[in-house]
Amino acid sequence: DSVRLLRAVRFMHQLDFTLEEETLVQIKRLSGTLRLASLERLRDELWKTLAADKPAQAIDDLHQLGLLSYVLPEVAALVDVEQSYPHYQDVYRHTLKTVECAVQLRNWVQGRPVPNATAATLAWQKALDPWRVRLRYHFANPLAAGHPRVDWLVWHALLHDIGKPATRTSESQPGGAMRYRFFEHERVGAEMAVQRLTQLRFSRPEIALANAV
Repeated sequence: DSVRLLRAVRFMHQLDFTLEEETLVQIKRLSGTLRLASLERLRDELWKTLAADKPAQAIDDLHQLGLLSYVLPEVAALVDVEQSYPHYQDVYRHTLKTVECAVQLRNWVQGRPVPNATAATLAWQKALDPWRVRLRYHFANPLAAGHPRVDWLVWHALLHDIGKPATRTSESQPGGAMRYRFFEHERVGAEMAVQRLTQLRFSRPEIALANAV
């Protein structure tokens, strides 16, 4: 069962254990079998992965094991796509950081412990605190059965820059530096997100929300 490959990565984080080297080798060897998995089962496993406590780490593990390009190729394509200042990471690492921030917001809205809190984290919590009850009510409404709106924060963070590789241009600057631009990446990324979520058989309201974001 090819979907078990994704499940193994998810359980690795949920149960806080490390896969043996032989298991890692087998996962990499069988990665191509994910092409045979039903899209609905991939969707369900990805949903559980991103709704868990450490989705950014899980996504990176999928990348390291060669699985990400089969389940979310748009995210895999972000690896090594350089950006200009004020960004200091490639689009992929920036995306993982954004996912971590989305987890903080998701947990705070739900009243769960907020991981890796910093001074900046406390600042936005203080700013949003007057609206916390309203936010909790808003995000508690499900868009589809078993898919609370609050968990879509992580999905939207993961997909927010997937249009950048297709729109990237570069310009030489004085001194030899390069300046990278991503014109229309929001529009292109929204179209790509709609296509991916449609292929994964998400509901129309969920797809429409991703397009609006």
